Amino acid sequence: PPPLSPPLSPPLSPPLSPPLSPPLSPPLSPPLSPPLSPPLSPPRRGYIELDGSDPPCPPYTARNVTMYSFTLEADVDRLQALCDRQLNLGGPVEYRPLGPFVFFVAATMSPISPASPAAWTDEKDFGFWVPLVAGRRGAGGAFHAERPVFYIPYLWVDSALAAQAGREVFGYPKAVGRLANPSSPDDAAEFSIDALVVPEPGPPGAPGARWQWRRLVTASRRGAGVLGSLAGELGSIVELGRAAASAIASRIGDHALPAPSLALLGSLARDALALDVPMVFLKQFRDAADGTAACYQAIVEAPNRMTGDPVEAGFLHGDWELAIEQFPTVRLIDRLGLRVREDGKLAALLHIWVKFGFTAEPGQVIWRAV
Repeated sequence: PPPLSPPLSPPLSPPLSPPLSPPLSPPLSPPLSPPLSPPLSPPRRGYIELDGSDPPCPPYTARNVTMYSFTLEADVDRLQALCDRQLNLGGPVEYRPLGPFVFFVAATMSPISPASPAAWTDEKDFGFWVPLVAGRRGAGGAFHAERPVFYIPYLWVDSALAAQAGREVFGYPKAVGRLANPSSPDDAAEFSIDALVVPEPGPPGAPGARWQWRRLVTASRRGAGVLGSLAGELGSIVELGRAAASAIASRIGDHALPAPSLALLGSLARDALALDVPMVFLKQFRDAADGTAACYQAIVEAPNRMTGDPVEAGFLHGDWELAIEQFPTVRLIDRLGLRVREDGKLAALLHIWVKFGFTAEPGQVIWRAV
């Protein structure tokens, strides 16, 4: 044999091989117990500010706000289905409709400013507000109402900045729309929402399948109604809240309001018109790997609180009615169960205006899944 060859006996494992016994996990493997959280879940960090593309930092303060509200009859079962699909996702709080009605709300504000940067803008918000009852189930399964809240399943704003901030921070379902409104509560001009919709889903290139601007909502005054004589400034917001709650209850009927909705309705009207308005949101983001899933989903509650601005309020003159168009991508009447007359219009049971200022305060995460 060549003089540099190693001895051929006794037969052994290669000199650099580790012992084969006792059998162990690979040397670099971590212990398998106890089970821990996934290693890729780092602790939460501070928000990473991106130059030129970040939503403004809350809280947001709005001044010179004029809000118009129109009460519409709706189907309570449709509203419950909306709650179950968008809010009752397994968290500790359950949400139920306060009664068979919703509000079409149109608000203008100028200026509205964030905590940072030191800047401001104007904003219009037109949408549909659903009054709800938040509560919990007891040991026997009975539902116990705790507090009234507002949920906004449809909302349009007049700028991309407002849409981005509303969606990313709180979970407002803000979409950009073309919004028109009267110049003052005495102006008889119409309210309207033009939105991007898909008239007829179809393949790329089909004319009806392209997103198009279409008229979605029109609210207009028709004649002088019984509330015309009540229009004007009221010295007490609480007084207007009581009047609004009483008018809604009388027109819908007390029998249509599940207990304890009547008392909660009065509380909600009073709080809303004093602008201590509790809001609830569904905040979510699509998953990048699976577009049908959410990479983040949360139920958030946050209050809007009145600032020290002077407050004015009153009833709008005349009778008001709404015309709402439906499209495959926006089905307001079907989703909310809105009651439509034979002529295709919706009668507003109550129509009021309020002027004030408010701050959108930081919220609280009620439930989330990541």
